[in-house]
Amino acid sequence: MTASNGPNFQVWQYDAFHANWAPVTGTNTTVYSIAAAGDVLCMLAANNIDHVARVWQYGLSAVNWTPLTGTNTQPNQLLVQDGNELYIAARAMRLQPQLPGAIFPKIVLAS
Repeated sequence: MTASNGPNFQVWQYDAFHANWAPVTGTNTTVYSIAAAGDVLCMLAANNIDHVARVWQYGLSAVNWTPLTGTNTQPNQLLVQDGNELYIAARAMRLQPQLPGAIFPKIVLAS
């Protein structure tokens, strides 16, 4: 579940034994979407450190997330196909300044 209990949306996990929800992302994370690819939870999110949206994979322990995309990729959608294939819609970000009027769109698909 994604929900907000403060300024940012977080990912929360339901604990049936204690009948409550516990956050699995930190308060410095803003979550835009989540998806499960197989038995792996992934999210499209940005943190307050670099404010760059990335795709992250959950590490099955509290607030342990691994980035699947770098800061040079700007994803805006997640999709899971056949239950275990993860795809993103994204564009490559240029590290050098762009000239006025220059357009560098690119769609990157990753599985």
